[in-house]
Amino acid sequence: MRKLRATLPFVASNSFSLLGNSISSVVLPLVLLAKTGDALAAGTLAIICAIPQVLAGVFGGALLDRFNRRDLSVVSDLISAASIAALPIIDATVGLSFGWFVLCGVVGAVGDIPGMTARDTLLPSVVEHDGLELQKFMGVAQSVDNLVVIVGPAVASLGMGLLGSTNTLWLTAGMSLAAAAVTLFVPRAVGVPPKAGAGRRGEAGLVRTAVESTKEGCACSSQAMPCCVRRWCWAC
Repeated sequence: MRKLRATLPFVASNSFSLLGNSISSVVLPLVLLAKTGDALAAGTLAIICAIPQVLAGVFGGALLDRFNRRDLSVVSDLISAASIAALPIIDATVGLSFGWFVLCGVVGAVGDIPGMTARDTLLPSVVEHDGLELQKFMGVAQSVDNLVVIVGPAVASLGMGLLGSTNTLWLTAGMSLAAAAVTLFVPRAVGVPPKAGAGRRGEAGLVRTAVESTKEGCACSSQAMPCCVRRWCWAC
């Protein structure tokens, strides 16, 4: 067990987070439809939340080059938990409307995307810390993730049957909160960003770092584009 000091909490945290997302993907559209009566509301909400998701991904990557990635993962899960837990509270007090769904959805997007990126960047460090083989670990981790994604809708259906649609959101918030708590058991040293990336970009501002990282990513992606498409890429 000592050899898996970072691996076990990492896998458990990722499982809790995925389970919460899997449950919310089933429950949220049903709650939104029940409260607004608009079948297009779910699609509209997804479009509205797309922009903050993109911005959160860009600036979240810049934050991961500057701050401890384990800590950012914990903060992201706490933000996600708060955004989901706010919905049943609002419903019980002033009542839910489409605007409240948009507000909580935007806040949740700010938490979810950097949190997912933080876990992805933590994975190599976790494997190295425990002395495991990356290929074998990825096989086990993917198997666990696939199992959680399958179990999620079943848990959501059971929760809606026993608790009701809106109250099932408490279960989703609890999963995010559990993910944050379990992540704290990952050694903090594992989340320290590489000195190469942090040192080179640490002096630049956050916005400049995010722009430079985006350009680098687009430049790398453009190498695989056909020549007729590559000439129009702004990063080339």
